[in-house]
Amino acid sequence: MQEDLLEAAARVLERHGAEHFTTNHVAEAAGASVGSVYQYFPNKAALLVALHEREAEATWQALAPLLDAPGVPARERFEELIVAFFQVQAEAEAHHTALNDTRASVASTEAFQVFEKKVVSRLESFLREATGPRERDCAFLAQLAFTVATSVGERLTLREVPKAEAIRVGRATAHMLADALSL
Repeated sequence: MQEDLLEAAARVLERHGAEHFTTNHVAEAAGASVGSVYQYFPNKAALLVALHEREAEATWQALAPLLDAPGVPARERFEELIVAFFQVQAEAEAHHTALNDTRASVASTEAFQVFEKKVVSRLESFLREATGPRERDCAFLAQLAFTVATSVGERLTLREVPKAEAIRVGRATAHMLADALSL
C-alpha cells in the first residue's frame, strides 16, 4: 500500500503540479482513503520526502551505469552523468516546488544521508579509477562534486528555469566540475 501511495503521489504531481498536490488527491489517485495515506505518512511533507527518497534512488540506479561505459573517456562519462542528472532535475520541477512549499528537509533524513554516502562513495571510486595513482583527496572531491551538482540543480528547479536552460547550466556545471577534478 505504501508503494501504491507513492506511485499515486508521483502521478498527482505529474498531472496536477505542486499547487494541487494534496493528500486527498493522492488518496483518490491511489483508490484509497485519506486515512490510509496518514497511516503510512503523518503529513504531506513526509509523503513528499518519501517520494523524493524513492525518486533519488531510482535516478541514481539509472544514472550510475554512465560511469562504467567501456571505451568512453572518464571526463565524458562524468560529464554525461552530470548533464543527465540536470535533465532529471528539470523534469522534477513540480516535486521540488512541492517539497519547498512544505518546507520539507530531505537532506536531514537518515535515508537521504545513507543515499548520499552511497553516491559519494561511488564517485570517489570513479575518481580513483579515472585519475590513477596520483595523490588526491578523492573523498573530498567526490563530496564536492555531489554538493555542487545537487545544490545547483535544486536552485534551478526552485527558480523554475526552463528545461533547455537547466540543461545548459548542467553542461557548464559538468565542464566546471570535470576541470576542477582534473578529468
